[in-house]
Amino acid sequence: MDIQRPIEDVFVLATDHVAVWSSIVVEDEPIHVAPDGGVGTRFRTVTEDRGHRMEFEGEVVEYDPPRRSAILLRGPAFDLEVVYELESLADGRTRITQYSRSRGKGI
Repeated sequence: MDIQRPIEDVFVLATDHVAVWSSIVVEDEPIHVAPDGGVGTRFRTVTEDRGHRMEFEGEVVEYDPPRRSAILLRGPAFDLEVVYELESLADGRTRITQYSRSRGKGI
């Protein structure tokens, strides 16, 4: 997705304010914040999709502002790894790409 904002602004929004832009994240609260806000930061996230609520404990596992960030979300049914890659484009725009991988925990 291309966004008409500088890369630094998009990085902050994508990593620190997920509940503002995500259609499924309804709660997001810090548990422990690393000194630089990066690797080791832990948080609690609640999602709601089609009436189904899920709670995850998250951790920042990669942090390279303003170009890349990765988190691991651990939930009761599955874990989710999410990577954000950002690229600065012409005219002050930013391209952000999200990669996600889930790992089921069985029945």
